[in-house]
Amino acid sequence: MRNQKVLFIVKLGVLAGLVFLLALTPLGYIRIGAVELTLCQIPVILGAVMMGPAAGAILGGFFGLTSLLQAITGQSAVFSPIFPNDPLAIIVLCFVPRILMGFLTGIIAQAMNKNAKLAKLSAAVAGVSGALMNTIFFIGGTILLLLEETAQVLMNLGVVAAESAAVGFWVTTGAVNGIPEAIVSAILVAAIAKAMQAVEKHSQKYV
Repeated sequence: MRNQKVLFIVKLGVLAGLVFLLALTPLGYIRIGAVELTLCQIPVILGAVMMGPAAGAILGGFFGLTSLLQAITGQSAVFSPIFPNDPLAIIVLCFVPRILMGFLTGIIAQAMNKNAKLAKLSAAVAGVSGALMNTIFFIGGTILLLLEETAQVLMNLGVVAAESAAVGFWVTTGAVNGIPEAIVSAILVAAIAKAMQAVEKHSQKYV
């Protein structure tokens, strides 16, 4: 039991470190033309698949922390200008969508793993659903909490011409980025989870 707790903490620490590495360096982003895909959700989804909803929620919290750090330190062109005037909304937007995404992805994976036929697809389905939830929750939260504020920033940046165009901008951004991210996440999460499960199964022979 103690060894299992230690292993849980070690795996959680490794995945949390990977979240920070991907979120705070160029390694976490793939640029395809005008589209920039993020890989930052992948360690969260992996943790949810391999370790359950609680781990997914914790890792989602770390993911949210990296977003908050980017907003505080001026690395976010849209959210950094808003933070000084509405820090609470930014904090909620950074943490709640990512924690929910990690937790619900773990629930989905657990439910699928109870069925032998569905278990083979659980990692790929978790990759798709986790990435889509990350996009939908974050874009939806932005529209609900900070539509006027982000619209003003987007107008200042010359991205949209009027406040009424902000919803369209966020929905389009979510669709353009979210769908490719879901595909990439499905492929990577399925491949990495399979490799991790093989290594874990092999290592248990020597424990």
